[in-house]
Amino acid sequence: MPFPRSIIHGSLALFLALSLAPVVTAHDAAADFEADVTTAAKPWTHLEFENDPDNFQFAVVSDRTGSPRAGVFQDAIKKLNWMMPEFVISVGDLIQGTSANAETNDAEWDEMMSWIEPLKMPFFFAAGNHDIQMKWLEDRVQPEDMLAQWNERFGTTHYSFVYKNVLFVVLFTNDNKEQYIGEEQVAYFEQTMAEHTDVRWTFVLLHHPLWVYPHESNFSRIETALQGRQHTVLAGHHHRYVHFDRNDNDYIILASTGGGSKLRGQAFGEFDHISWFTMTEDGPVMANLELSGIMPKDVATETSFKHMKALEQSADIQTNLILDTTDGGAISGGSVYVKVTNRSDQTLRVSGQFQHSHAVHPNPGLIDVRLAGFETQVVEVVLNIMAPISVTDAALLELDLTSLLAKHEDLAINQTLSISLQPDESNLLPSEELVFVDEMHPALSFDRDDRVIRYTTDGSEPTAASTRVQGPLHFTQSTNLKARIFTRGGVPGPVDSMRLAKVPAGAGLLARYFEHDNSEGHVNQMPLFAGFPPTLSKPVTNFGLSQIARREEDFAVIFAGWLEITEAGNYGFHVESADGVLLTINGKNVVDDQIKHPRRETSGFAQLGVGRHAIELHFFQANRDSFLQIDYTTPSGQRRAIPDAALSFDANTSLNFSDRD
Repeated sequence: MPFPRSIIHGSLALFLALSLAPVVTAHDAAADFEADVTTAAKPWTHLEFENDPDNFQFAVVSDRTGSPRAGVFQDAIKKLNWMMPEFVISVGDLIQGTSANAETNDAEWDEMMSWIEPLKMPFFFAAGNHDIQMKWLEDRVQPEDMLAQWNERFGTTHYSFVYKNVLFVVLFTNDNKEQYIGEEQVAYFEQTMAEHTDVRWTFVLLHHPLWVYPHESNFSRIETALQGRQHTVLAGHHHRYVHFDRNDNDYIILASTGGGSKLRGQAFGEFDHISWFTMTEDGPVMANLELSGIMPKDVATETSFKHMKALEQSADIQTNLILDTTDGGAISGGSVYVKVTNRSDQTLRVSGQFQHSHAVHPNPGLIDVRLAGFETQVVEVVLNIMAPISVTDAALLELDLTSLLAKHEDLAINQTLSISLQPDESNLLPSEELVFVDEMHPALSFDRDDRVIRYTTDGSEPTAASTRVQGPLHFTQSTNLKARIFTRGGVPGPVDSMRLAKVPAGAGLLARYFEHDNSEGHVNQMPLFAGFPPTLSKPVTNFGLSQIARREEDFAVIFAGWLEITEAGNYGFHVESADGVLLTINGKNVVDDQIKHPRRETSGFAQLGVGRHAIELHFFQANRDSFLQIDYTTPSGQRRAIPDAALSFDANTSLNFSDRD
């Protein structure tokens, strides 16, 4: 069918030269290309296609940034010139995009373009979240600058083109907010589908694999528009290859082309590659070309990915070291406790041995545990000192381990734990300070094995004669609690301490503050607070984060108390936040927006009578730009911040989230 938008023929001089030549010796590839881009700047390098007269071949490159590894992308460009596809297309994240300002960000684009310049065939661009990020941060290039730079260089963030009756559509998944396709893009895509009903195949390229995200991103409308046509969807962002058979078509998350990766191999879908497509009469044939080899498209299927992901998340192996040392730091003995937790419902086997050491003889030297679903085992390894050694020697014990699930013994994870022969810090009392109104049962974090826990409340350090923990602790007054572990041989571990502060009931709220590790970016929704010890707790006057948060990211807070209502009726509650929030009134969810998201407002309603009502607000911050504000609209229609005078707490409040089990 005719293409209704402007047709781009590439280099005019080249086109005229070919059209005026007396003998046509090669097929005019540019004549097969159609696009709807009308801007002067184009989102491709040139249109000098390296084409086969019958079939055509093209390559796709994936993420280069997010902890980029030097030289990998340039190596891929070099090898693409060896492979000679007709064109190359990206799924985004070509620059790091975290520079200080627009000038340095522009320099990153100049560097990237210098790497692409040697490519002999056209290169088509797609925007990733590093190329155009939607986070307004101080001391960093702003989204509007990144978008302006993109448009100046490439003209548009979304576009389509037809080559040899195959439709390619490039979409932008950071459309004014993270991981989202805006209404204008959706309408554009629907129109493009309606105008190209007779193409032999459709490729959709986008950066985020939105089909795996739980939130609404408008991708469902993209899939609706694709119904009834043969198509392939390609994405990146995760730096981990997964092939999905979805809607009887291929949906593929590509791995990396130089972006951050553990590079654990094909079973994990972690490798540097380009994806190679040959378009035939029967549809596309795909092969993954690792920069050192060739792989099929199902190198890591959805099924194998689930098995490896299950194994990866099943075996949680931790060590705790208690050393017997002299005042000078000489080590005379001690124990290593190897804690293996099976976080899956399948049988897990973990086996291995300690590497040889001339100074230390571990007993036992072999570890072989089999754990049922959700079981934990702790193995004590006694350290026999064979030669003089000190904590200042920075010596290591190396433990080689293999983990596998009984149902998939052909898939295993091999790892080496390096155990530094220095005393570990104690984490018996994971909280620094907890407040309570009536009574407190503080939780001690330790494993039920042969170790003995002893504690004091008079400020002294626990000894072998101090009170032994044999059940739940119970306190009704402010206390300075100290505790330490003793091995079954009597070797003492480090002392840990915690302040328990009794406070009177009064105005405000009780708040608990949690710190979590989001260094790998996996905290994308509200944490499960059950069994997750807080860093500290304290009374606060209202829902202000500044009263309790000690850092700008990777934390969570629970506010709890009573809300006094003087006017009965329907109340609207409005919570503006970044990131997730959950507001409950009398135990019922009123505002529920628990996923990671940029700053936005979410509202809900509750019918409340005169009197006090239990209120809890759960908040978590993943990274950067924390924000929390809560207002309510009264039945009379007035919207305002919840007044501090309407908030209070008492002994019953502390029961909502204390350790009184």
